[in-house]
Amino acid sequence: MDLDSAVEKFTGRPPVYKPAQEIVTTYGIDLNGCFYPWTKDPSEAKRALQPNQGIEFFGTPKLVLTNEYIMFKFAQPIMSDQWQWSQLALKYTGSTNKRTGEIKIQNHVAGLIGTLNHLVQTLVNPEVDLRGLSGTIFAERGSGVALRNTETGKEEKHKGTFVLLFVHNEQGELEQVPYTQVSRNPQEFEQSVNQLCIKLKQRPLFPQNLMSNQNDDIKLPEQDLDS
Repeated sequence: MDLDSAVEKFTGRPPVYKPAQEIVTTYGIDLNGCFYPWTKDPSEAKRALQPNQGIEFFGTPKLVLTNEYIMFKFAQPIMSDQWQWSQLALKYTGSTNKRTGEIKIQNHVAGLIGTLNHLVQTLVNPEVDLRGLSGTIFAERGSGVALRNTETGKEEKHKGTFVLLFVHNEQGELEQVPYTQVSRNPQEFEQSVNQLCIKLKQRPLFPQNLMSNQNDDIKLPEQDLDS
């Protein structure tokens, strides 16, 4: 199923407007856990979305690396039969623990990568199923998300901001993809991102050690696929 078919399946009518490949809207997440659109004018106030207001998306997601951010690129419906290219900017440079000096990747991007990876693993045929994917992205402020520490077995609540993913099931109902977080260790995080890129049929975002045994079975796609 291609993107236009996914739009028609969700809205009941074919799209009448297909935009160019340029990104129309870039979203960030503020400290309150709300999405807001980036603006070109720094003096313009942030127009944050309402709390618990999500962003709808269609089709195969794509990850893009730029400066200090990983961009989650997607097709966003803007009217009942129209859509545009949008992206969510998530900083991935990490923060340093003042007590231990340890650098940890931000919660929101580690969670999105882990949740997307979980979603892809549950699909019967990811290459086909992702094209017909539709759902809603939500942001949430910590400490609302509890994660189980694999070393201690205890649940811990984390501060920061989080990204939650809901997709439409076969009945057309929104269903949350189980929240999963990859390692926040910078090196392990980059490896997780690259592995997800392979599953999404796009080239890895970070340099790879091709001599590593973990990459022996990875075949790089010949070219990036459009979302």
